[in-house]
Amino acid sequence: MAGRLSIDFGTSNTVVALWDAEKEEGRTTALAGFSMPDEYDGRQFHVIPSLIHYDGNRVNVGRQVIDRDLCAAPATFNLMKHFIGSRMK
Repeated sequence: MAGRLSIDFGTSNTVVALWDAEKEEGRTTALAGFSMPDEYDGRQFHVIPSLIHYDGNRVNVGRQVIDRDLCAAPATFNLMKHFIGSRMK
């Protein structure tokens, strides 16, 4: 499948979108197990919470972190956009 893929790596949420050439607009993509539905200004879309939890060899990403109640765990990494920006200086 040819097309364009875009990833917006946000502070709170990450969005993956594909370009819809027919409608001439980007459409967010649901990633089973990682993303969750959201709505803004009457439009529905999919977001992946910008969270990663490391536990030995197991990695939980996005919605998995929330579903497993790991948001406040010491091995959960958030604010990645801030971290990446600080590493670029």
